Amino acid sequence: LFHQRSATKLGSGEESQMLAMEPKIGPEKPKAIDHSKTMTHDKLAARDQADHHLATRVESMMGFFTPARRLLQWGELQHAKHAEWQDLFYDLILVAFAFQGGNFLKGVSGANLLVYEGIIGLFALGVTTISGWSTLMRYRARFEGNSPFHQSLNAIEGLLFAAAQHNIVPDLVQFEKVNRWAYLSFTLACRVLALVRRIELAAYNPHDTHAGTRKAATRDMWWLFIEITCLALTFATPGLLSYFGVLIGTWLVQLLLIYVPAIKKWGLDRSAMVPMHIEFTMARMGELVMLMLGEGVLSLVISTSVVKLETLKSAYAVADENHRLLAAAAEKDGAAAEGDYAVGTYTYASSSHRSEAGYLYPASDSIYTEGSYCGSYCFLGLTKYAVSFVSGFLLLTSIMFLYYRSNPTGHGQRHHHAMRRDSIRGIIWNAAHSPLCIGLIAIGVAIKSIHPYAAKAVPGEYVILIAVASTLTLPTIAVQQLMHPGIVGHFYAPGRVVRVGLWLGKLVASYAMLAMLYFPSSTEGYLYLLFANLLTFAMAICVTLEKAPAREKLLWDYIDSLDGLPTAPKISADEAPNTSTDSKSQPAPLDEKS
Repeated sequence: LFHQRSATKLGSGEESQMLAMEPKIGPEKPKAIDHSKTMTHDKLAARDQADHHLATRVESMMGFFTPARRLLQWGELQHAKHAEWQDLFYDLILVAFAFQGGNFLKGVSGANLLVYEGIIGLFALGVTTISGWSTLMRYRARFEGNSPFHQSLNAIEGLLFAAAQHNIVPDLVQFEKVNRWAYLSFTLACRVLALVRRIELAAYNPHDTHAGTRKAATRDMWWLFIEITCLALTFATPGLLSYFGVLIGTWLVQLLLIYVPAIKKWGLDRSAMVPMHIEFTMARMGELVMLMLGEGVLSLVISTSVVKLETLKSAYAVADENHRLLAAAAEKDGAAAEGDYAVGTYTYASSSHRSEAGYLYPASDSIYTEGSYCGSYCFLGLTKYAVSFVSGFLLLTSIMFLYYRSNPTGHGQRHHHAMRRDSIRGIIWNAAHSPLCIGLIAIGVAIKSIHPYAAKAVPGEYVILIAVASTLTLPTIAVQQLMHPGIVGHFYAPGRVVRVGLWLGKLVASYAMLAMLYFPSSTEGYLYLLFANLLTFAMAICVTLEKAPAREKLLWDYIDSLDGLPTAPKISADEAPNTSTDSKSQPAPLDEKS
């Protein structure tokens, strides 16, 4: 009865608040506790909506074609939504891109690092590929289609996406002559398929009587049409630099299409919008960063540790001393005497050779063995490779900690995220993932390239790569962290001296990576990775001190007071869930603050 009443009266002001705190009635059963009575108002709403969406999902699987529908209605709580199996399969292809993009950046023996095409090419291919991944992610954060027809579209899009990454090859000449056209063709096909999804939503959506789905799909159609047009211009480029320039320009046009309406407040009306599942978007962006870091770990694991073993010479016979002297005589002559012969690692000395040396030997031939062992020099090399491997792994681990600690991901911090606080800051946070992920790929390539040189001098291009990539990538995470509270809140909230000092300390540590450019040319590789690891570890310590509970409470109490919100608000709906299909019940437009 309590469950039914909460489902029908949910969100009705004081009545729903009192209902959530309704005491138990009747005798208490020790083994059959009704946990629904201890659930909060929000958890009850989320459970009811999850049940509703589960029933809708099962219904959408009936028949070969069931029209896609919006994922959420305005005013609904965002129930838990995780990546589907087709999303995870798509992620595997993105890992393949990270591997292919890393090989493209490095080229053959680091050749592509010395030309503009290698560096600019990774950025251009990176933003284009990640943009395709983001387009699908934005679709799944607002709509869902689970019929066999939509699953077929998923398979076709995955195939096209994989084929595009297959054509990223490290040979610049081959890529320019053949593979760049194939990459572009498959990428365009992926965008056309995304356009087909929007056309379906705009043309046939019987489940949604409101115009929001049609208007949002139409707006996306125009964005995709402009993107496809810009990408098609790439076919007219004469060389690689112009080819990559058009790809980067297309990405910038996409950003403008997102930023300008948000800044000018164009179309901020619920009747022309579809709510985005922010929890799902936050989780997927975090998974994207984890995939790029995982490729770096994979590159480090499969990299080669070159260890030079020392040579051991020993003799097994009755006259050990004579054998040693004979071996010394043979080394002095520079070669074995005539009549000697070798089988594997064993050298058989003939009787005539022993007689000429003037030593007494037993009647039978003696066997001299040559083997390898790890002496002091070898052990020192192993130690340097171990330090290099550990430093490279901890470097990536520190970056992972830095990202997830800088961005609110906990259940009690959802209202702290930039995507919930401000549209402009949320867009900046979202768009910053493209350069961040490309930088993580470059750092992974640098670690993989430097590790084989752990015990010897490192080529200059690899040193430049890890120094510049780290300097450009790590501040991006600091900027993302700044987007959540905003500049005013971060720099003016109580405790700002320590907070701003720690934040600036992270920037100083990231720019200190450039000091590696001034290391002596004879510096061994393990020292570079150890230095980079210590700096990222210092940044991780800074963000840990920044996120101390007492300091965080001062920050967000101040920001909530500025926004007129209660301290640490619960996640609750502003209005009752609108599950009605009545076309007369139009959603209210957003005001300026919303």
